Amino acid sequence: MIQENVRKILQELPEGVELVGAAKTRTTEEIEEAIDAGLRIVGHNYVQEAEASFHALGSRAKWHMIGHLQSNKAKKAVEIFDMIETVDSMKLAKA
Repeated sequence: MIQENVRKILQELPEGVELVGAAKTRTTEEIEEAIDAGLRIVGHNYVQEAEASFHALGSRAKWHMIGHLQSNKAKKAVEIFDMIETVDSMKLAKA
């Protein structure tokens, strides 16, 4: 089901638009299934959830932080994510 949905969405996207698959509460196996179907960017809301998937799947996808980032998690987030889309303060940007 996941692979079918991802393939359908990817076929319908206009040229130049990239799909970010939100992985909130999804297992590493489900994320891997989406990657196998062609998903190239995985978005996570939580650093802790992303950590396990990142270590298992690593360079098979790009990893984006799409949720609120706490300053005490910033260092770990920089180690995991290719992009952090949710920097909401100068304090966090400097962390």
